[in-house]
Amino acid sequence: MPLSSKNGGFTPGPTLILQVMGPNAGESPQKIFVRKIIDTDPLGEFKMTYWYARTGLTVQQVRRMAAVADQGKAALELVIVSQELNQPWKDPPPSGTHKTASQYSEDSLVWKDLPVGLSPVTGYNLSSGVALVLETITILKPTETIDLNEYSQFETSGEPIIYLQTLAYFGAVPTKAAKDGMKSHKRDLIAVARLKQPYAVFVR
Repeated sequence: MPLSSKNGGFTPGPTLILQVMGPNAGESPQKIFVRKIIDTDPLGEFKMTYWYARTGLTVQQVRRMAAVADQGKAALELVIVSQELNQPWKDPPPSGTHKTASQYSEDSLVWKDLPVGLSPVTGYNLSSGVALVLETITILKPTETIDLNEYSQFETSGEPIIYLQTLAYFGAVPTKAAKDGMKSHKRDLIAVARLKQPYAVFVR
């Protein structure tokens, strides 16, 4: 199983989700981490949280990735990286309006209200309507360095991750791409979160 810990470092599994850290829905990353880590407290009420995935993923893709990870006897993880190397917490000031989800669904047919007391699931417009289901979030201290050119896209293995913008999400596999990737390919690894079943849900 991939090791995501403050002391042991990070070892990638057979597939993972990459996200570039940035503010979301008027909140800084630090504030988002605080409330989401409270949600996932193993001694708390929920022991999980929903993490809104702004762009780049579908529920079906996340579940396919989870199946690949499971075949490799590993957990599917969300890996959060910085926008620039050696500036792990740099982010532009939060801006824009946002919406808060009130319901979730595993199949987009049967909808349930989000649990009362769970921290809000927010986004600028909730247009993609996808949230990752997380059971742990670990902030790495000190941060580590990750080389994005050592990964390729999950759906088209061998294709490089060419452009990873703030709050974009990519399914990735730890295989060197067949083509050249990004020039700015080394980033700080900020945090690692482990997903749990059903791995992703629709939100509205």
